Amino acid sequence: MKDFLENFRMAKYRFLLRPREYLKLSHYAGSSLRRDFIDVFKEICCNEDKSLSCTKCPKKAECAYYQVIEGGTRKDHGDLAKRFQTPPKPFVFEPPLNRKTYYGNKEDLAFDLLLIGKGLQYFPYFVATIRKIGELGMGRNHGKFTIRKILGIDLKTNYVVSEYSFSSGSEKLDRDISVSLADLYRKNLWKEPDPLNGVEVTFLTPLRMKRVGFSNWHLYFKTLMRSVLGRMSILNYFHNDYSELVDFQEFIESARGVRISQDNLIWDDWRHPRKRDDSDHKLGGYIGDIAYAGNIEDYWPFLKIAEVLHVGKNCGFGMGRILVESVK
Repeated sequence: MKDFLENFRMAKYRFLLRPREYLKLSHYAGSSLRRDFIDVFKEICCNEDKSLSCTKCPKKAECAYYQVIEGGTRKDHGDLAKRFQTPPKPFVFEPPLNRKTYYGNKEDLAFDLLLIGKGLQYFPYFVATIRKIGELGMGRNHGKFTIRKILGIDLKTNYVVSEYSFSSGSEKLDRDISVSLADLYRKNLWKEPDPLNGVEVTFLTPLRMKRVGFSNWHLYFKTLMRSVLGRMSILNYFHNDYSELVDFQEFIESARGVRISQDNLIWDDWRHPRKRDDSDHKLGGYIGDIAYAGNIEDYWPFLKIAEVLHVGKNCGFGMGRILVESVK
């Protein structure tokens, strides 16, 4: 377990965007970014024939777009290539949670970017992509913006530890601010004298999982932990080049003893604007809170790590963001 946690590295950055006139966004700001990011990222990264399939490109091993968006390659993953044709991406955008839809030219739109494993080395491509989107325009009104400042966040303390200011030209983001899962695990070990017998998990953005939305689907604690640990394992294998895909089966099975004590999850649709015709389609999921009761101490550090990594599917643009609190 120790080497698994030490191997997994990530870093968090905060972008402060200043509209040139104004921005009009969707209720979920992540959907506005999702609409444009992948196409612009490819334009920034790819210097080859755009009509050529990425899988056939002779330079795919060095291509940031292929490694980040298409899932990259691992020569030794064999049958796993069929099982995980689209591994989770090594980044998570966290847009504002306030559902604010209008930003004027005297206020910042702030969002966080988590980079994981090999995604860390491609940070300059992310910056270049956001700058290009600012030139092209984003949101319902295709509003233009500039990057006013980028802050480096220490995930262990949530303090700002580095800064890049485009106005002053000061650059301090060349320092390594990455942390490991081991750092966060140690930080979040349950140290209270009283045992932890209850936890409340709040889904701040919609949760999407396999079979979510089915009438007989419930977010049992075992289901939640399978998603949390499975996401950690897949990200570590594909994007941190860990030697194996760890299943944590015994640890997950022991989660059966934790029961749902209260369920206040409700269905919510994230309306995502299409790129081609500006019409919307829905990305539904559950928001709200759910409480669990049982022996949770061993799972607590991983639940707190999930606050950083998110849970479920479509996490790259902000889905599955959670808040975990103890219940006495």
